[in-house]
Amino acid sequence: MASVNLSDRERLENLWHQPPKSLKISDNVIKRIRQAFSWLITSLTAEDRIKIWSCSDHRLGNTYWNAYDPISNHVLEQATESELRVWLEQRYRR
Repeated sequence: MASVNLSDRERLENLWHQPPKSLKISDNVIKRIRQAFSWLITSLTAEDRIKIWSCSDHRLGNTYWNAYDPISNHVLEQATESELRVWLEQRYRR
């Protein structure tokens, strides 16, 4: 076994005890990683069912329909029943 002189040993120990160098990542890369992670979490946890609710115009007595499609992120606001029906049919034809 070859002997290691003291200066080599000291140099190795100094290298071993150095704090790790920090990685420098650009803000753009960090932003894209966060967007990708957010998209992944949303995709894995989002429900794919359309949400439909009604609202009424109490003055005129009309009922309007609202809907939200979490898959396509499309929104339908204050639609008639027939408009809601067309919107739903278009969604299922894709």
